[in-house]
Amino acid sequence: MAGRQSIVSEAAGYSLDLVHGLQKGLMVEDSVSTNCMPESWVRSAILILINSLMRGVSSVRPIIVERLIDLLKNDLIPRVPVHGSISASGDLSPLSYIAGSIQGKRHITVLYGQDRHSTTADVAFAEAGLKPVSLAAKEGIALVNGTAFSSGVSALVMHDVCGLCALAQVLTAMSVEALRGTAESFHPFFAAVRTHPGQVRSNFTNSIVHY
Repeated sequence: MAGRQSIVSEAAGYSLDLVHGLQKGLMVEDSVSTNCMPESWVRSAILILINSLMRGVSSVRPIIVERLIDLLKNDLIPRVPVHGSISASGDLSPLSYIAGSIQGKRHITVLYGQDRHSTTADVAFAEAGLKPVSLAAKEGIALVNGTAFSSGVSALVMHDVCGLCALAQVLTAMSVEALRGTAESFHPFFAAVRTHPGQVRSNFTNSIVHY
């Protein structure tokens, strides 16, 4: 009986070692030698990842979310290669750099400080007074199997598009005025017959004519 218990305990120990090894084995490439994403893209991805994990259904400990929040609070942003994902099954490669950064990986580079100097994650964490985390079972897959980067970049694009649409309306109004044009071209009738809500709003209701 004692021998059997010893075998079981030894096997359990091997299983735990395997689990920890799997969490540490997230594959990343050297981000220093590759073209990296803008910081705004990475920040948006971290924010969306935090929002997703805070729902409490991804099997991660609170400390994982806290460390992700610390990245933003301390302006400690991982350098993530711009290539490596098409979001077919999640942004696995880009998100692995965020996962590696909160673990204080030496081969993960981050931008840190007011001068935005590049340093390794372990050094940046030490300078910021943060303690790296060790991922437990299921936490690795919870961090990388998502679309935080795709969603974050999409949100930033939508923000820019809204601004560009407003600018286009202002420029249209200015051009018509400079050419001594007429507002008849923007009569509600023309937009109404095309049944495009966006055109109605832009055409007359609160945009071009008012500008």
